[in-house]
Amino acid sequence: MLFRSFASLGVSTSVADGALKDGRITGELRYPSCNKTAPGLEVCAEAVGSRDTTACTSDFEATEAGELTYTLDVPAGRYLVFARTPIVRGGQYRAYFSQAVRCGLEVGCDDHAPIEIGVRPGQTVSGVHPSDWLRGTEPPKPQPLVN
Repeated sequence: MLFRSFASLGVSTSVADGALKDGRITGELRYPSCNKTAPGLEVCAEAVGSRDTTACTSDFEATEAGELTYTLDVPAGRYLVFARTPIVRGGQYRAYFSQAVRCGLEVGCDDHAPIEIGVRPGQTVSGVHPSDWLRGTEPPKPQPLVN
């Protein structure tokens, strides 16, 4: 297995030998509610350049530390990854994996631009944590991250 780390970006990728045409996006889901999960919470990938949803999941696994993890199977392409729940603006609010998330969502992390995730055939992109519940409903222009 070929493995390439983008540690400085907080994202890593791997490509399996004999790669398939689809890839995967994985990460942790963080919802700001004292470690409780909102009803109907899901993580989705939307194709860059449209708001068309390519894949969604509400199937989460808990880590030993209590974090919720997800996996999205997607065709090769470029995506913005977000979380949503029907209890926040009727499901229209999208909490993206953004520059503010990479910054730690600390005071001074003011760049809420979603990060564009590139997925190649057979590749798994990990470390994608859609948890920017602090931005508005319209996504700012995406920032390239993984080719």
